[in-house]
Amino acid sequence: MKNIRHLLLLLLTAAAFNTASAHYLWIEAQDKWAVGKPGTIRIYYGEYAEGAREEAGKRLEEANGLTAWVLTPGGEKIPLSLQKMNNHFLASYTPATAGKFEIELVNTSREVVDWTQYDIGIVQPTYYAHKPFYAGGSAVSKATPSLSFQILPAEEKAPFSVNKSINLKLLYGGKDLKGKLMVYAPNTWMKELESQEGIYSFIPPEKGMYIIESIYKEKIPGTFRGKAYEAIRHRTTFTLTVQ
Repeated sequence: MKNIRHLLLLLLTAAAFNTASAHYLWIEAQDKWAVGKPGTIRIYYGEYAEGAREEAGKRLEEANGLTAWVLTPGGEKIPLSLQKMNNHFLASYTPATAGKFEIELVNTSREVVDWTQYDIGIVQPTYYAHKPFYAGGSAVSKATPSLSFQILPAEEKAPFSVNKSINLKLLYGGKDLKGKLMVYAPNTWMKELESQEGIYSFIPPEKGMYIIESIYKEKIPGTFRGKAYEAIRHRTTFTLTVQ
């Protein structure tokens, strides 16, 4: 019965958004890395809850133009060289020191789209994503997340554990933003979160990788590459692991 409820929620959510407007970018990488040894970073475009990972030559092309980097504990921003694979973008990075790092990306290159028929309007889609990782046995030194639209833990609390509350906050321009978050679990379980005094909380039901997503429609008209839009549709994701 629980699985049926989860499936119905997934179908209702998918119905609320046309597939064209429902896609987002997310980052996959190991949580623990070794100092001086390369680690692999994969960036996907699609819908994690549905197992949708778009392919090169098809809808993965919508993600062209993204830029990604690693923020080091020392404050450096190291650009990543991305290679387009069959269903993701691939990068590698070698941490030189111990500490907490942040993998971040932004894509502001997508063309203006008319999603009026889905009650979204004419918008310029903009994407953000980030994922932390740890190198070495100590995380005394920590990188500071830098995205203009981002989901962050409300307190430093790693690792995250099954059946223990995870508290998050949503920021735009460094300030708290009241909106909604969607939580996607590895088993297709999903949950919508609303702000409770600036905090968004959920209890993870199982171990694995979770994608947390949010959308903010900034109603400022403009033009991009000669096309007018009514608003910028910001979409961000945060990848976390529950152990």
